Amino acid sequence: MADAVIEFPSALARQRPASAADKRLVAALSHLREGWRREGGIAIDRRAEVLDRLAGTLRHYEASLTEAMAADFGHPPGHVRPDAGIRPSHEAIRNLARLCRRRARHWLPRGGMEWEPLGVVAIITSRNDPVQRALVPVAAAIAAGNRVLLKPSEQAPRTAILLERLLAETFTPSEMAVAGGGADTAQAICQTAVDHVHFTGWAGNGRQVMRAAADNPASVTLELGGKNPVIVTPGYPLALAAAQIAAAKLADAGQTGAAPDHVLLPAGSELDFINHFEKATISLYPSLRRSNYSAIVTDKHYQDLLGMIDDARRWGARAYAIHPGGEGPEPGSRKLAPTLLWPVMEEAEVMSREVHGPLLPLLSYGALDEAVAMVNGRPRPPALYLFSRHEPDVGFVLDRVRAGSIMVNGTQWRDAQGNPVCAGIAAYHGEPGIRRFSQPRMIYRRGPLDGLARLWRRLVR
Repeated sequence: MADAVIEFPSALARQRPASAADKRLVAALSHLREGWRREGGIAIDRRAEVLDRLAGTLRHYEASLTEAMAADFGHPPGHVRPDAGIRPSHEAIRNLARLCRRRARHWLPRGGMEWEPLGVVAIITSRNDPVQRALVPVAAAIAAGNRVLLKPSEQAPRTAILLERLLAETFTPSEMAVAGGGADTAQAICQTAVDHVHFTGWAGNGRQVMRAAADNPASVTLELGGKNPVIVTPGYPLALAAAQIAAAKLADAGQTGAAPDHVLLPAGSELDFINHFEKATISLYPSLRRSNYSAIVTDKHYQDLLGMIDDARRWGARAYAIHPGGEGPEPGSRKLAPTLLWPVMEEAEVMSREVHGPLLPLLSYGALDEAVAMVNGRPRPPALYLFSRHEPDVGFVLDRVRAGSIMVNGTQWRDAQGNPVCAGIAAYHGEPGIRRFSQPRMIYRRGPLDGLARLWRRLVR
């Protein structure tokens, strides 16, 4: 999921000559720091106004951003995903503005527990859903009163340029800055004097972000990827499960953080599932060349995915590639045909790495407790998808599996309006987002009657 691989030891990075990008980063941080020193956080009675302005600018750029993402992900003209995460982002921003208005109306400068902004917050995003992964945490950080430095994904370059333009039209340089660049920029941000780093990416890079941020030190929020398993229990219609799994897996060609990673099937049902998955894929994408089926973002990751297929074959798996209409992806397009792998050995590379592509390993189990053991024997997944019509089986899995979030009989983490419904995946939305980018502080007030109160407490003891 991550874009920037942060190299260590960090001392070597500090010794290299300063680039133009470094100088722009220093200038941007200087504006943000000066704004924080001069005025503190964004005033609570201004936050709703600023977020309303952001929502309006996003609406103005909606068509341009949609086309930019289509180009970044290899969608042909006329086959653009309808919202591409923009409308959910717009609704999330408007919701945060409403929360800010409510907070401003009820805010009183009195003692007790209050929430204050962290300071200068750096947000480093991934290529997956590049608009939503950038703007929703930005809006939450602004709603908490912070000044924000955004580093968008360099692997969605057209989208990153438009995001920078959009945010420059919305905020002043002392409120918001955008840092372009790749791994060097991400590393430099983690080692600069920011107060908090919010990182979206894969777990290996997340650990390196924490090490780099510790030199400041800065607090860190990690929204990490992982391997999201699917369990299909006996008796659940395979055609229905395959249709839901295909829709979630093949959105952006499997390059989303919530995409199913592998499927656990009752032994003996694998070939039927493969058949239904193929039909569902053809229904969704009648042609891989003339549809909104996404390309793999970089040549390197495309080659990595081909390597995973070869490695799975060496471990005895068969690769079932799906070519709707009998034609494969156009050569040179970086589009990879949806490919199911079965039977897959645990030792295969595809079972140990985050895939982020249209590869779907299939595993078999006998009894349901065996499937649960297979899930719990791996690192805790961000999400689990369970398909079952037998309520005791549902309860059995919910009681035993440890996962960030669990979806039963579905794969869509949004309601009918496109809003996130899963706190485990979208914990920086709404009120939890404001709290995430704030810190509590206690305020004690002394009054003229404090001495009498202390005397009274002594007398009544």
